[in-house]
Amino acid sequence: MFKTSYFNESYNDFKSALSLNDKNFNEVLFKKAIEVAEVSHADQFRASGDPYIIHPYEVCKSLIDLKLDTETVITGLLHDVIEDTSFSKQQINETFGESISELVEGLTKIDFLEEKKLLVLKKKLKILENYLFQQLKT
Repeated sequence: MFKTSYFNESYNDFKSALSLNDKNFNEVLFKKAIEVAEVSHADQFRASGDPYIIHPYEVCKSLIDLKLDTETVITGLLHDVIEDTSFSKQQINETFGESISELVEGLTKIDFLEEKKLLVLKKKLKILENYLFQQLKT
């Protein structure tokens, strides 16, 4: 059914949990989100060499374990699609609707801000490291 074994092996469990936890569960949209995530991340790999799709899969699994609604789970599946692939916000809007599109964009912005804060922190640590090194030399 899906391109990766991760989703093929877990799909029925995911579907059962979402059906139980979300009275508005939309299976068609959920399947489409899995397909978009798989196709969008098909040629991407993590630093470890593992397929990148493992990350959206694990996010999806965690959100389902937290008993969150389908829109939130779909947002988790798609959260790196705008940032890391050629799939655009407009395409997400057309495929999944405005609500999910806005959630994905918002999450992408949060990820960007977190990365930016991390870069600033690294620069500050480097400055501190240089300062301490200079102090040790004198």
